[in-house]
Amino acid sequence: MKIKWKYLVGICSMFLGLSFSLGQCYELVWSDEFNHEGLPDSARWSYDVGGGGWGNNELQYYTYKRTENARIENGKLIIEARNETYLGSNYTSARLVSKYKGDWLYGSIEVRAKLPGGVGTWAAIWMLPTDWAYGSWPKSGEIDIMEHVGYDEGNIHGTIHTEAYNHTLGTQKGGSLMVSDAIDTFHVYKAKWTPEKIEFYVDDTKYFTFNNEHTGYTTWPFDKRFHLILNLAVGGNWGGAQGVDPAAFPARMEIDYVRIYQLSENLVIHGPEKAYPLQDSLHFFLYHDEGASYSWSLSGDGDILTPADSNEVYVRWSCSADTVLCHVITGCGEYHLRLPLQIDEYNITAPFFVDSQQDSVLLIAPPIQGATYNWLVPAGVTIIGDANNDSLYVQWSNESGTVTLEMSNTCGNFNITRKMRLYGQYAYPDPDNPHLIPGTFNATEFDYGGEGIGYHDNEADNQGSGPRQDEGVDTEYSDNGGANVGWIMAGEWLEYTIHVLEDNIYQAGIRVASNTSSRGPLRILINGENRIPDITVPFTGSWSTFTTMVVSDIPLYTTDTLIRLFAAGGGFNLGNVTIDTFIASSNVSFSNKKLMIYPNPASDLIYIDSEQPILKIIFTDISGRVFHSLMPEKNTIFATIDISRYKSGIYIMHIQTIDQQKHIIKIVHQ
Repeated sequence: MKIKWKYLVGICSMFLGLSFSLGQCYELVWSDEFNHEGLPDSARWSYDVGGGGWGNNELQYYTYKRTENARIENGKLIIEARNETYLGSNYTSARLVSKYKGDWLYGSIEVRAKLPGGVGTWAAIWMLPTDWAYGSWPKSGEIDIMEHVGYDEGNIHGTIHTEAYNHTLGTQKGGSLMVSDAIDTFHVYKAKWTPEKIEFYVDDTKYFTFNNEHTGYTTWPFDKRFHLILNLAVGGNWGGAQGVDPAAFPARMEIDYVRIYQLSENLVIHGPEKAYPLQDSLHFFLYHDEGASYSWSLSGDGDILTPADSNEVYVRWSCSADTVLCHVITGCGEYHLRLPLQIDEYNITAPFFVDSQQDSVLLIAPPIQGATYNWLVPAGVTIIGDANNDSLYVQWSNESGTVTLEMSNTCGNFNITRKMRLYGQYAYPDPDNPHLIPGTFNATEFDYGGEGIGYHDNEADNQGSGPRQDEGVDTEYSDNGGANVGWIMAGEWLEYTIHVLEDNIYQAGIRVASNTSSRGPLRILINGENRIPDITVPFTGSWSTFTTMVVSDIPLYTTDTLIRLFAAGGGFNLGNVTIDTFIASSNVSFSNKKLMIYPNPASDLIYIDSEQPILKIIFTDISGRVFHSLMPEKNTIFATIDISRYKSGIYIMHIQTIDQQKHIIKIVHQ
């Protein structure tokens, strides 16, 4: 059916303002009712993956898309910890995250769950910052809505962590409530978060309130968006404080629903932001509120294909930009919601790469009712079957080339092209545009080409939940929410096609993280040449605590086309790589051929890692006044400087090594 309905923006604003003025009313803005079978909904949840203790000496390996550890059955999400050997760990479990799929600033976060018992279980419903605006943990905050350890059955904990209040200092703020049937009965675990406070509930019982002291981010970093995490750990500093009983496993946390409520101003239509002309079956929805009524319409000439009085509709688009409208009446008020859509270009769906003489290559055009199609292919490519349908099979030739489709429909005449490339090594993400030097690329943007061409990884599958899941490189989102390559092992490598703008001596700022004493070195090869010494990777304290080390004196020429990052030894993660003629060391860790200093900026400890034994260390302010002087023991190549007692500001570190080299580095104390 077709419905046309146009409202003035002013009327929309009037209704929204009215509903807000009626009181602090909360609407359902995000939910998962777990009403299907199988894996969790990938539109709502991603996975944190891996072992290594997760900073708490935990025993489990968090797996990726493995139904033994995370599945939906009988309307419940099951997160199950199992006693089994898996990738070097003796236990497995799952950790689901809503990051980039559900991120909120303020609201009522509600999870109805039944908790596991058993000595060694550690169940958690909690939140972390999405953007880490104030720095790494705990500076950007943590909200623990519910934690429960199996040896203390029924004792529910709600806690916050900030730079000023956290468990590493013994200053964390939190409360607890005894819920005697927590492992037998479902309860609602809730945090109600406003600009002024965070309140913690079990069902309707409030047991802890954390107030905004208005003293800055060190006590209140909770003015940025956060995302939800659901996980079941095994052992760890808290969960394993009284040991782990192997007989307690498998253990599982069951979740009936997750519901996020926010003030009515956050109520929005969910759906695509672009549509190609005459695109069919576009899906738009609001999260279902049983007490609400809905009335959908379009401002233009598209068609609504399903009943317009539910919380979701399917639409056939028109020829031009349009707006989806929904008139919603809830217990809070009445809203006129709008979602404008822009017109997208037609595209041909086809393999990104083809083999020489590959047979039955499938090309697919948008299926438009009543449209005409005429396919044109390069010389040497053979069309198999009819060239006048919305799909086409071809036998490819011995060269790369471009396919053209001439398509006509009621919206007009269109010429659509698709470049087809023979398998080989190409820059990612755009094969026609290598990474510019000077410039920045992410470690996950290694070249197309696959195993042995664009990269080498010791395992066939991506062990993480980051980008490029179809490749074997292990990726994740651990650098303050940014993508990175993880689980790097000795012998693995990544290659990047580059375009150097001018001959020069460059520096590289490389984002790294490591939580092991056995790490690196990292080797940079340029056009296959080893132009600089291997680089020692710093210890950063955890796999998700990244620092930028600066590597100096890298000669690059306009004839250079390829950089390989080679792990001569493993045990570190890689994030962004910046290559420029100068990288300000005041914002990063410092590393040259012989000396490494990290972290920088620093708040307490600074580590010095030297190839040559250190003779003397002097720590001064910018006027030259000496604050600290140290002569390490003979043949010491590693030193630690405690600057926590000094005021914040800029300092200078002077280091002399046994080879009579003097190093002067600016240090930022924050």
